[in-house]
Amino acid sequence: MGWDDNGVPTERRVQNYFGVRCDPSLPYDPAFAPPEKPGKQEIPISRQNFVELCDQLVVEDEQKFEELWRTLGLSVDWSMDLHHDRRNAARRASQRAFLRNLARGEAYQSEAPTLWDVDFRMAVSQAELEDRELPSAYHAVRFGGTDGQADIVIETTRPELIPACVALVAHPDDERYVPRFGHEVTTPCSVCVSRCSLIRSPIPRRGRASR
Repeated sequence: MGWDDNGVPTERRVQNYFGVRCDPSLPYDPAFAPPEKPGKQEIPISRQNFVELCDQLVVEDEQKFEELWRTLGLSVDWSMDLHHDRRNAARRASQRAFLRNLARGEAYQSEAPTLWDVDFRMAVSQAELEDRELPSAYHAVRFGGTDGQADIVIETTRPELIPACVALVAHPDDERYVPRFGHEVTTPCSVCVSRCSLIRSPIPRRGRASR
């Protein structure tokens, strides 16, 4: 049995279970003890204190899981269990591997789009996301044109996000403004107000949304 007891899910559980949050700017408090019940406001604690609570809680959770799976009769050799981060072995191995990559010139920094958790203020992997099927409507937003022919047609499930972008590009006071729709724009957002028609698709489609 291998225990994957590291990462964002474990950190979130520790936050909710003890009512704390990690604040790396705080010093380590060797006498810190979490409250018996989590309060409405999370208590900021140092990184080392937070890691210690993670180590404490994953041991308790693993014991509960083992009891459950033994009851279910899961065929496992329980004398050969593996732990993801016990005694910091995995953490040390990961750090050594990164230092080796750095020495080889294989580690680099770059600016690129990423999935961002606004609560943890950190990047998250695709594995941390949950896709849910939600009902939605499919729209075709038409800009400019004459005789029923649009200069630009944007198909989207989020039409409310389009007007701000159009107003920025089409506003005549913007140095990047280039007339694209066969008419002059004289007031802010007039393209969105008078030159755009929102057409709802006759056949609603289902879209996907991620938390």
